[in-house]
Amino acid sequence: MLILLVIPILYSLVMLYYYLGIRKTKTLALYNSVQKTSFSVIIPFRNEADNLPALLTSLLNIEYPKSLHEIILVDDASEDNSAALITKWITDNKLQSNARLIQSTRASKAPKKDALQTAIALANYDWILTTDADCKVPECWLKAYDALIQKKNAVFVAGPVMYEGNNSFVEQYQFIDGLSLQAVTAGGFGQKNPILCNGANLAYKLAIFKELKGFEGNNHIASGDDIFMLEKVSRAYPKQMHYLKNYDALVRTKPEKNWMAVLNQRSRWASKTTKQKSLSVKVLGLFILSINLSLCWAPLLFTMSPIYGSIGLGIVLIKLIADYQMIKTAASILKTSVPFGHFLGSFFAYPIITILVFYSMVIRKYQWKGRIFSH
Repeated sequence: MLILLVIPILYSLVMLYYYLGIRKTKTLALYNSVQKTSFSVIIPFRNEADNLPALLTSLLNIEYPKSLHEIILVDDASEDNSAALITKWITDNKLQSNARLIQSTRASKAPKKDALQTAIALANYDWILTTDADCKVPECWLKAYDALIQKKNAVFVAGPVMYEGNNSFVEQYQFIDGLSLQAVTAGGFGQKNPILCNGANLAYKLAIFKELKGFEGNNHIASGDDIFMLEKVSRAYPKQMHYLKNYDALVRTKPEKNWMAVLNQRSRWASKTTKQKSLSVKVLGLFILSINLSLCWAPLLFTMSPIYGSIGLGIVLIKLIADYQMIKTAASILKTSVPFGHFLGSFFAYPIITILVFYSMVIRKYQWKGRIFSH
């Protein structure tokens, strides 16, 4: 009984910590009249023919001096016509001096890291900026990064990411779950203790990548190009890491189409977070697992006795209030809203997804981009 009482209280305190961190993160308001930062935008892809048209259109609409950025698209052994689409896009828009298509060179057990490493070795500019092929980038994307970099003398910047979606339950779940991840990301940076970021919208100095030896030490882990880089920079340059709290920097990404794909994606994420060295990550993961296991016990508590029923109700209400406050705060930053009914459905689905992902960690296998990986 004591454990069941303590877990939701501690969880709410952890959420309060990240909520206060969000409040400490300042919104970037103004851009510079003269852009100075140069970017190599790197986009690995594999079998993304369906998603590339939207991405390529958004890249074409970027408002930034062409002399200060390049786009490198890296083909990770695609089996569809992705490469042909990109080649045509470059030719039709006369982008030969600004964009190029290259082939990834495999050198480890981490295909995406290999693709990024291949491109970074060819990068011409001072900053590496990454996104994914199933994303759309905003027009002022590079302007927003440039403004923060000039203002803060940053070496590592994490940008906001939001799922697009319709009213289907599986897409609404990902939309709301994505907001919770953005809340923890912004909150961690605000508390000077960043633990999350997303490679779909991430920038770091090329010189820092080389200095810290890039993905060396973690390229045996299939995913985590973003998180492990964050950990390395956190240890070396803790005061020069920032969250880009700006709607104009928001990258939109497509949700997975079915629950099996969602589980595989979350299992991939879990495979990297369990290998992070940060104590904060482990503590947060423990509390999330514990509170969700407690929620699974709540229906049973309701049937045992009035006292246990009150504890079960308390667990549900504490987590409900803490989570909804975090989701609403993240939604306000990204200028969107979350209908309470949609939140409620995701709230009760989350424990089930968490347990299934935990089970995937036990069987130690997941599938991604047509490949089988081990945790």
